[in-house]
Amino acid sequence: GGQFCATAGLSAVTGTCSAGFFCSLSARNATPTDGVTGNRCPMGSYCPAASSAPTPCIPGTFNNATMATSIADCLACRAGFYCASYGLSAPTNRCNSGYYCPTGQQSASPSNYSCPAGFYCPTGSSTPLRCVSGQYQPNTGQSACVSCPAGYVCDNSGANAVVDASLFPCPAGYFCAAGTAQPHQNPCPIGTFSNTTMLQASSQCSDCSAGSYCATPGLTAPTGLCAAGFFCVRAARTITPSQGVNATICPAGSYCPTGSPAPIPCPAGTFANRTGAQNLSGCLACPGGMFCGAPGLSIPSGSCLAGSFCTGGAATASPTDGVSGNVCPAGSYCPTGSTTPLACPLATFSSQTGLSSASNCSWCTAGMYCDVTGLTAPAGNCTGGYYCSNASLTRAPTTLSSRGGFCSTGQYCPEGSVAPLSCPFGTFMNETRASACFVCPAGFQCTRRSVADICPTGRYCPQGTGLLAPPCPAGTYSRTTGLRAASDCVQCDAGRFCASTGLTAPSGLCAAGFYCLTGSAVASPQNSSSVGDVCPLGHFCTSGSILPTLCANGTFSNQTGASACSNCLAGYYCPQGTIDPVSQGFVCPPGAYCAARTVSATQTLCPAGTFSTAIGGTNISICQSCLPGSFCATAGLTAPTGLCNSGFVCTIGASSPQPSTGLCAAGTFCVNGSSVAQP
Repeated sequence: GGQFCATAGLSAVTGTCSAGFFCSLSARNATPTDGVTGNRCPMGSYCPAASSAPTPCIPGTFNNATMATSIADCLACRAGFYCASYGLSAPTNRCNSGYYCPTGQQSASPSNYSCPAGFYCPTGSSTPLRCVSGQYQPNTGQSACVSCPAGYVCDNSGANAVVDASLFPCPAGYFCAAGTAQPHQNPCPIGTFSNTTMLQASSQCSDCSAGSYCATPGLTAPTGLCAAGFFCVRAARTITPSQGVNATICPAGSYCPTGSPAPIPCPAGTFANRTGAQNLSGCLACPGGMFCGAPGLSIPSGSCLAGSFCTGGAATASPTDGVSGNVCPAGSYCPTGSTTPLACPLATFSSQTGLSSASNCSWCTAGMYCDVTGLTAPAGNCTGGYYCSNASLTRAPTTLSSRGGFCSTGQYCPEGSVAPLSCPFGTFMNETRASACFVCPAGFQCTRRSVADICPTGRYCPQGTGLLAPPCPAGTYSRTTGLRAASDCVQCDAGRFCASTGLTAPSGLCAAGFYCLTGSAVASPQNSSSVGDVCPLGHFCTSGSILPTLCANGTFSNQTGASACSNCLAGYYCPQGTIDPVSQGFVCPPGAYCAARTVSATQTLCPAGTFSTAIGGTNISICQSCLPGSFCATAGLTAPTGLCNSGFVCTIGASSPQPSTGLCAAGTFCVNGSSVAQP
């Protein structure tokens, strides 16, 4: 390769391939174009003489023409683009945003060409672009600038681009919206000022201070004080403003010294009927007979009110200072325009001030009397035993015509009574003209007001008993009248019970199985030894029992609350008051037997001629016949008495050592203890 052979039969190559071409195998000329044996050098490559194949342009270069002959024909990648690989016929693409690409770049984001702070680099940048004024960029590698934040200035017209906006705060007297390019771009308007930096909007400029005016834009302090005769509330633009409610000439009813932030109202008691007053002397005193009831009046408020009197210079319709006037005093009334108070008439009084007419005076209070004019309170209380209705003229009226009267029986009238009072239950009064009722005496009940009734049966009446005479308590009763205390009630009879209160006789008999002492409130008392209890063990209690009764001989009771005792068990004996013969050990002993209802251990003994060694016998069958050769002389034996005497025979059941039928027969002999005769 890289050579050619022009004819057949050559012993050596004809020559080398021409520059701008490449010759692969079997080339026949120096400039092949068949694409098999060689061809023109393609775009993106170069072919020096004797090239066997195209040599690709290196990264960072490209070649957009054919037949290039040397590396010098490879062009440096254009500014703003990058050439990333070998053999390019055109740049790979535009440089990435945030970077810039001078000529000959191999990367879309060349590390040596990151966009610097204060600049921006859009896609395809060949050089960094400075941020315009009103914008800034604090970071490297950015594709765009950001708007200058509100409250700051981003002026990029100087030598250095703005990288940190916080270093350039908006100056005092100005405001900087977002994107502000110049420090004095936005002055605070006339009528405002600002002595602080970093304002963001005109609304943050301060209205000119109260009492001052701001005549030019961009001020850091007010221009000066407003003129006397004018007031400046806010945002005044001139020294003698006419800006409506915010700043204008001092209105009638007020005065305005130099630097007034607002009109100063003429004080109550004065008025001013012209505008532009500059000091307090411009306010006039309110004329006599009138009142100026509020600050800031341009004319008087009106006449002094009824219920008061006014001497001049009054600040209220009802003056109380005692100089310009006062409230009408107690015991008097004052119509409109009064100069002196008038006394309240006879049978009336007034404890209140400020009355406007005689009709405002109060009639004498019920229960009291008023016998002179001009009273500030009634003269005194109605006498005890009498009552005074409204407007009474005397302390002890006797008829309704004198506006009152005296108390009847069943009534009482304390001092100062308005009307007769009925004696309350628990009291009575049997006289007239009484100032108090008698307390109902003990043993009586007072419900009819004028008499005392005897206390009824079943109840007791302590002193002062009214509608509710206390009932005798449960456990007691009363058949008599006139009882005075609960202790007078009779204790319920023994063997009976009094279940409820207020009884005149016991409720009934004590329940069977229980016993009731005196004073029992229940038919079945329990756990109360003072008034009765449940019938105890070994006892029985029939209905109406006063005390428990011991179980009789031959019976027992092993349960409380028994109304009758049980028969003693066979094989046991039960003396009087037995609780349980088994647990108490009253078992029938040897030598005896015990049928049901047996009273004692010796009640039924085994008869003579028998004995018994067993306990708990229930009948005579428990007794054994005396053994042969022995005798059982007495009843109740637990063993034979002894052996039969010699000369006698004791058969079974013998009761004598010499039984009459047991004499030994002739021709026989009988030794001691013989049960049969021996021949």
